Amino acid sequence: MINPENIFTFNADQSFALNADNEVHINWNVPKDLPYFEGHFPGNPVLPAVALLDLSLVIANRIDSKVKSMFLTIKSSKFSEVIRPEDMLSVRVKRDSANQSWSMDFTNQNDVIVSKLVFQIT
Repeated sequence: MINPENIFTFNADQSFALNADNEVHINWNVPKDLPYFEGHFPGNPVLPAVALLDLSLVIANRIDSKVKSMFLTIKSSKFSEVIRPEDMLSVRVKRDSANQSWSMDFTNQNDVIVSKLVFQIT
């Protein structure tokens, strides 16, 4: 079983503090040996959507440790491009306190938005 807390690593200088706009910008280089690639697909590895969901929850929990104990639902998700090993992703996280939601936009090294996720606290 994959434990996302132990798998997703970030640069030591990476800040998870929300700015004045309730946003965080994080860069993440997709490791080629990420366990999610095993069997998905041999010879043509593609990061499965569940990995982005796990990554999103790890990031949200690093921003606010209370997230881990909250019940979250996926309000919306869109996956528009494949993510491959060693892709560089820029993640924009926005917390909307009024709606109790988190939105995350994942952009690749070509400035293409590859995924958008919104989590709602229920």
